[in-house]
Amino acid sequence: MYGVSKMSKMLGILRQEDRKRAADSLVWEAFLREKDPVLGAYGEYRKAVEEVNLYKTRCQELLEELKLYKSQQSQQTQIQAPVAQDLAAAAAAMWNNINDNVMCINNGIGIRIGGGVSNTNTMNYIHTNGSYSSNHHLHHHMQIPEYQVIREERDVDSHVAIVPPDQNSINQFNKQYFLPVSSSLTLEDSIKAAIEAKTYRQIPDLLNASEKSFQTPNPFAFLSTFPQNHRTQIIDEILQSFIPIRPRSLPRVAYSYLLSYTLQNPNPLPLAFAILQRTLRSGCVPVPQTHLLLTNAWLGCRRQSQSVQDILLEMESFGYRPDCGTCNYLISSLCAVDQLTEAVKVLKSMGRAGCVPNLESYGAVIGAMCAVRRTTDSAEMLKEMVAKIGLTPRQETVVKVVAAMRADREVWKAAEMIEFLEREGFHSGI
Repeated sequence: MYGVSKMSKMLGILRQEDRKRAADSLVWEAFLREKDPVLGAYGEYRKAVEEVNLYKTRCQELLEELKLYKSQQSQQTQIQAPVAQDLAAAAAAMWNNINDNVMCINNGIGIRIGGGVSNTNTMNYIHTNGSYSSNHHLHHHMQIPEYQVIREERDVDSHVAIVPPDQNSINQFNKQYFLPVSSSLTLEDSIKAAIEAKTYRQIPDLLNASEKSFQTPNPFAFLSTFPQNHRTQIIDEILQSFIPIRPRSLPRVAYSYLLSYTLQNPNPLPLAFAILQRTLRSGCVPVPQTHLLLTNAWLGCRRQSQSVQDILLEMESFGYRPDCGTCNYLISSLCAVDQLTEAVKVLKSMGRAGCVPNLESYGAVIGAMCAVRRTTDSAEMLKEMVAKIGLTPRQETVVKVVAAMRADREVWKAAEMIEFLEREGFHSGI
């Protein structure tokens, strides 16, 4: 790879204790260069950087969720404190009034709690053999406030409001205090109730009202307790109920949760493809983590010796058909995690699954090939889309291929490709 004399010179200028590490490094780099002749060790480094960035993004999301949770806990503590103080003050005031009333009764004075002191002696206690009887009208005048507790349930965040009976309440206790009782369990229970009642259109409102970017655990996690066929039927009914909703992007959060939940379950395909299809057709963009989850699910199916065509056509088992949008997202996901060979297989099998590749399909694969300097493959793919499929390539796609060829000093190949495109009626303007 490097030549014996060159390696001897490199190792000769090092200290004796550093030579073994340097030799191991050279062997590792040679192995990677053999594995990937274009990028070599840099390709492995780039893959590691992308993975680190992915974990950093997820870590940042978790930190934001933790910050939000702490903020909610702090607000709940601050709200509960004045409620407890006011309740204690009200109880103390009531106790003092009761003590005053008892003292007045013992003095034989009639008391009117609601409107002051009466000089008429309406209470006559006759003690007989240690017992007493009373003849009074105290119940006509004593009015002890009865506090009403009202519970309001608003989709996700529930509040308990303590409401006073009137403006003359003891200690001016006439305020409403809302105690947040929000939690993931409350959201999950609300969604579960909506599913049991088959009021699926409430689910987007429940999730949007939760005001949480990415709640953990997933609010659809309880679906794992259902049999697989029942779970698939429920998710299908949810997807169908979202179709008439306007604006179409309203169920965006619901789509994200459903897709994330399904992709992290055993046997996620083809159900995940159905959710992805509805997501894309509604104009929503899945979260970035979907690329990695979808790729892992796809490769898991492929390791079971399933063909690309068979996996895609499994969508028909519950009323869906593969389309270009779904396949294109799969191709872009595979390209994003350096599974270019698998992306090419998906591209070439799309036609057998009933969806003809379009400009986005070829553009994603050609762009990924140019990024790793597979210029010959990218040129062949460009010729295929023009001559075989009859597509006119975008200007930016042609520019990428030509730039990659020039970077590899293959100017003559670039000239031949441009001549081919011009013969096919495409004027690149390069």
